[in-house]
Amino acid sequence: METNIATRAADAAGGQSALARAIGCSPQAVQRMCATGRIPAERVLQIESVTGISRHELRPDLYPNDAGAAVGSVKAGKEKQPKPEGLVERRRPAAQAHAGIRTGRRATDATTREQIIAIGRAAKGEFPE
Repeated sequence: METNIATRAADAAGGQSALARAIGCSPQAVQRMCATGRIPAERVLQIESVTGISRHELRPDLYPNDAGAAVGSVKAGKEKQPKPEGLVERRRPAAQAHAGIRTGRRATDATTREQIIAIGRAAKGEFPE
């Protein structure tokens, strides 16, 4: 069975109680860290100094290992995707003024241009044959 990073840190310190004494918290707090595998941000540097395990291993989300990963940079796979052709984002009534309609949809809904025009015509009483 694979152990999580919090359990590895406790083992390196000599046990959960020893780690709790070294970082100044309760043994129950260390037990919770070992059970969840998550180390609180305020304890990372303390645990690093006691155990010698790098902060990059303890919390890679807070301390990225590569120097090129700056805060606010676009991560791989998270690039903005182009929108499909023929879709209109429905954000505010002004964006819908061309069709002469207002609906109670969410701001993230997208509808094809043909559907918006058909809804506008139906509201005016113009039905297709």
